[in-house]
Amino acid sequence: RSLMKIDMASSNWASIRDCTLAVLKLLGGCQEDSGSHRVRFLRWSVADRLANEAEAGVKAPRGHKQKGAVWTTAQIAARVFASASGGREVGSLFQACIERDCPHSTALPDWRRPQ
Repeated sequence: RSLMKIDMASSNWASIRDCTLAVLKLLGGCQEDSGSHRVRFLRWSVADRLANEAEAGVKAPRGHKQKGAVWTTAQIAARVFASASGGREVGSLFQACIERDCPHSTALPDWRRPQ
């Protein structure tokens, strides 16, 4: 349910914050659960959803409302990746999803390496 909020977030800070908190709450709640497979699947689901939203925005024609949604998705993704609730793994899975969907894309830097 919280994953559906990603595509409903608007480009204002309150909406970005609310969406990010909902996703982090979902990730945090699952960590208390037993079963590493469930946690891993949830992290993959978040990464895949973020990648799908980013891809849809990039592929949208100029002037389409989804073009502006890319910024919102990026803001949410950056906050999720920076979180302590498995965000680093979500970021790695996001990178894998982008590479899966766009194997020839060099647009994304490998943020996993320390600068």
